[in-house]
Amino acid sequence: MRFFFYGSLLDPDIRRIVMGKGGPWPVESASLAGWRRRRRRDAIYPILERRAGSSVEGVVVGRVTPKAAARLAAFEGSNYGVALLRPVAADGRGLPAFLFLPRRRLAGPAPWDERRWALGRKSAALRSAAREMTEIGRLAARHGTRIWRRHARLWQDRALPKGEALS
Repeated sequence: MRFFFYGSLLDPDIRRIVMGKGGPWPVESASLAGWRRRRRRDAIYPILERRAGSSVEGVVVGRVTPKAAARLAAFEGSNYGVALLRPVAADGRGLPAFLFLPRRRLAGPAPWDERRWALGRKSAALRSAAREMTEIGRLAARHGTRIWRRHARLWQDRALPKGEALS
């Protein structure tokens, strides 16, 4: 499976903590048209909202296992659902990838700035992610893996042109 990350999971240190063992995962720069990144209203984290004419830069991470996907879903929490969209790589290829989108309007008025986050909030985010994933990571991996295996099969069949693999 592939995932498109646009916020704190752009950071390889956060990704390692959240996704757990099983990497390294291939990473490719990509953009997602029709969306913009905003700071979440009640937090320092980013959120995506639809915006015609906008585009969000991020990364597509490949070979995500169902266990790592379950950990990602637990990290994102119940305010986010998952969607399968097609970010575009620098060479123009569409990369079908899962991404987490808010279930309700959570975006604030300010844009989210990755560099500002890295300078001011990364160390706190690392500690928080490590603490959170210690508590919920194993449980999520144990109970969510079967669900993610099923998601991968269903969405791969539905979303991809014949002959294209979602790796």
